[in-house]
Amino acid sequence: MNALVLRSAIVAALGGLLFGFDTAVISGTTQDLERVYQISGFTLGFTVATALIGTVVGALYDPVSAAQAFTVGVGNRAIFEVGGRTDARFGGDPVRVEATVIALSDGDYVRRGPFETGTRASLGRSARLDADGVQIIVASYRIQAEDREQYRIFGIQPEQSNIIALKGINHFRADFEPIARGIVFVEAGGIVTSDLRVLPYRRVRRPVWPLDD
Repeated sequence: MNALVLRSAIVAALGGLLFGFDTAVISGTTQDLERVYQISGFTLGFTVATALIGTVVGALYDPVSAAQAFTVGVGNRAIFEVGGRTDARFGGDPVRVEATVIALSDGDYVRRGPFETGTRASLGRSARLDADGVQIIVASYRIQAEDREQYRIFGIQPEQSNIIALKGINHFRADFEPIARGIVFVEAGGIVTSDLRVLPYRRVRRPVWPLDD
């Protein structure tokens, strides 16, 4: 196989992979990317295309996938039904991915960041999965992202990650905001929301901030 054919095959493979990633993960955030970073057109497309590299998702509450990862074992590949373990009405059904088990952990860590420094916490039995370059952390306990050690126990260095898709409102800010290029809040569904304007108020007096400008 000559160099041109090899490069063409790699580009084609990456194109298909990025299209799937864009459809499943990125497409819901493009409006926020345009608003926060004031980008559009080619710049937005380039941002979406490169988002796959160095992306980390989680930790997701998914004791089922965590237990499966322990059965599959490190270095082995399997089909996982990731996420959606609480209620399909609030966040959707599990997402089917083929991934390799990269690391397993009891989930225990010591906080090194500004929030409750030196105290112990745990994600429960948990695992790091690699879905074609996207790192996914599945955990047995419900816990917000609050400390970089939650990622380091899996061999992930947050400072070297391109995008970290995490669950949280404020706890993560103390340890993660200092290393972030920016923070984009994404409306992911559920019984609560970061955009109060979408809630079906019936008795609130209008106009009132922040519902009305």
